Amino acid sequence: MRRTPKTRPKPKVADANHSQAKENIQTKIAVISSAIKPQSGALVPVNDAGYEVSMAIRELLPTTVRQFNQWQSDDLPDAVRIKLPNFRRNANKTLHTACLYEDVKRAVEAVSYARVKATSDGRAERIVAYKAKADLAIRLREIAEDELIRLKKELLVARDQLDVLNRKLDELRSRVRDKSNPVDIK
Repeated sequence: MRRTPKTRPKPKVADANHSQAKENIQTKIAVISSAIKPQSGALVPVNDAGYEVSMAIRELLPTTVRQFNQWQSDDLPDAVRIKLPNFRRNANKTLHTACLYEDVKRAVEAVSYARVKATSDGRAERIVAYKAKADLAIRLREIAEDELIRLKKELLVARDQLDVLNRKLDELRSRVRDKSNPVDIK
């Protein structure tokens, strides 16, 4: 005959631990939510913690459920940690027993999406900036080429004028020479 194990009532501390674990997970989700703007998915501050906190933790935000479970406030820089609520690591089982697995999954997916979006937005902005710089360089080169052509034309005109002036000078010198050295005609 098989014996069925007797189930003991849960100790009161178990309910308290479960409640604290659930609150811890919700705090972590709130920290992630405060760093990501819901409408755009961008990594920007949307709470009183401000821009510096959001920027400081953006690379430290978890992108997988496993990372979320291991993530704790002690991993954050001291200057940031004092501005955020404390949170601890949690077990994967706790996510399921607290019925928060889907919430956590959505939060880490939002972080992943925000990182991809930030990277692609950054690339697009850099591409636009590079194109603008290239267009500016082309325009500046065209201006420089036009100026060079104009200066070459001015130089040709100036050389022609110099040649005319040199011929006049030579003519004047020869006249002066002729007048200063009178030729005796006998």
